[in-house]
Amino acid sequence: MDTISEGARVRFRVIDVFLPEGAQLLSSLDHRTELVGRVVGFSDHGNDMRAFAVVELPGSKVIVPCQSLRLIDYPGTRTKT
Repeated sequence: MDTISEGARVRFRVIDVFLPEGAQLLSSLDHRTELVGRVVGFSDHGNDMRAFAVVELPGSKVIVPCQSLRLIDYPGTRTKT
């Protein structure tokens, strides 16, 4: 798995959203729908200092387990998707 840092553009599924709950966030989308956003911070869980990422989407921010994120690119770089 690629190391993900703040500023990274990532993709993840609606079902992987921890907060707010995926159903509340985007009830009109299928739970398998992939979203793309930018990592703006991290949150811990016990001793794991980067268990969750704060991901900015157009108009909102969500909390997603880091293990559910797939790296697309970083600002100023281009990665094939």
